[in-house]
Amino acid sequence: MFLAVFAIASAFTLSPELLGLVLFLLLFSLHTFRNDKAFLKILPIRRYLLYCVEYHLIASPFYLQFLLHQQWIISLIAFATISLIPFVDIRLNSKRSFFTRIHFIPSEAFEWKSGIRKQGLLIAILYLIALSLYQYPYVALVGIVIFTLISTTFYNEDEPQQMVGVFQLSPRPFLFRKWKMQLLLFWTGCIPLMLIYLFANPAYWYILPVLILLSSVIQILSINLKYSFYAPGASMDKSIFIVIYVLSLFVPFFVPVPLVMMFNYQRKAVTNLKAYLDDSY
Repeated sequence: MFLAVFAIASAFTLSPELLGLVLFLLLFSLHTFRNDKAFLKILPIRRYLLYCVEYHLIASPFYLQFLLHQQWIISLIAFATISLIPFVDIRLNSKRSFFTRIHFIPSEAFEWKSGIRKQGLLIAILYLIALSLYQYPYVALVGIVIFTLISTTFYNEDEPQQMVGVFQLSPRPFLFRKWKMQLLLFWTGCIPLMLIYLFANPAYWYILPVLILLSSVIQILSINLKYSFYAPGASMDKSIFIVIYVLSLFVPFFVPVPLVMMFNYQRKAVTNLKAYLDDSY
């Protein structure tokens, strides 16, 4: 996996400009979807300063990479644009939604139904932008990365215990079924973006399977993370963890981190789910 990501970093598709764009979009998505904004507003703290410190710490490996390659202008632009992110106040989790009927998604994938009702408009806008800018090979790849991050937010809320036990599966088959449904829905939706990239960039076809692998690892990790801390009806914003893991994919020395954490949280999820699922199924 290390060599595969190194190949991506060596290709023009991960130029300093693209890395800067990916960094900004990921942090912007994190800020948009974080669920603790209302809570922080009631605390006597400087929210802007808190957000800035968090986002610049996450971006620090990128800053270091830009500076080591003497990308002074990109470093300044990245720092300035990220400093502006805390001023953005977009509320996308309204109870009203344009996506009230989602029959094409199986009832089993209730996380997707809930997530699309809340964020469907944003997803649709980003998808249309990605399709309209098909002539730029970067856009499809960045789109897949952003959609990966968005889909992981679908697993921030824990369902009631009855919904966990309805399949009558032991913990490992239960997790496998969750992984299978997540990857099936996600990559089916990304087929147009993958085709656009292949048509626009046939010489760099090998980047796509690497991205598919890494994106799938992040998605499986988000599910494992959810059920490692699962408690019926609880809610936990895990976006910050996922963003850190996603960003680590673009720093070669940290590439193994998401894979290691995926297996680590799988073990913890199996242990935690034994309290809610009959292991004798």
